[in-house]
Amino acid sequence: MPARPDSYDPPGGVVKYHPAARPALDRLGFREELRVDRRMRSDLRGFLPGRALPGFVRWLDRQEDRESALECVRRELGEELAEIGHPELAAGIDRLHFTRVRHVVDGPLKVPGRPYRVVRLFDVWDLDLDTPEAVRLRDALTALAADSADHGVLVATADDIVHGRRHHAYLAPHAAYLMGERRYHADLPPLNA
Repeated sequence: MPARPDSYDPPGGVVKYHPAARPALDRLGFREELRVDRRMRSDLRGFLPGRALPGFVRWLDRQEDRESALECVRRELGEELAEIGHPELAAGIDRLHFTRVRHVVDGPLKVPGRPYRVVRLFDVWDLDLDTPEAVRLRDALTALAADSADHGVLVATADDIVHGRRHHAYLAPHAAYLMGERRYHADLPPLNA
């Protein structure tokens, strides 16, 4: 996690909206969070009035004018593999299959030192090992986690996630959603936000 050194989180990220969504998002009062990183443009990460939240969730559920969950999972996985220095592992990512495990609504949570609350919607997906590409990816990530010279991948147990640490590394609190709908720790503040 570049914004939180020595911290790890499950692969994933934010769904992107398409330009055709802008009128609907404007009607809801959505303001995109300003980011320097151009890769984060069109992320459905931002601010909206609390009263607009139900309408936003209805718009999101219609799955119009935005990435599908599968498109998002594949794009984010490719980006994160590149981020840890292994873009070659993204070969065949378009042939991977995933099974949805759960949907979790996180929040609304008060953000310390900020005048707003945060709500996050998490979908947890499991990689199906039904293709050679999936098995190769799993094996490559497992090997990277075992390589003491590579710090991009970490294998954590359920106990590690509950504790919030694996040896020297912090584990993102939302990693708990891999196991269920309960989180155990507050968010770690980003260093470059």
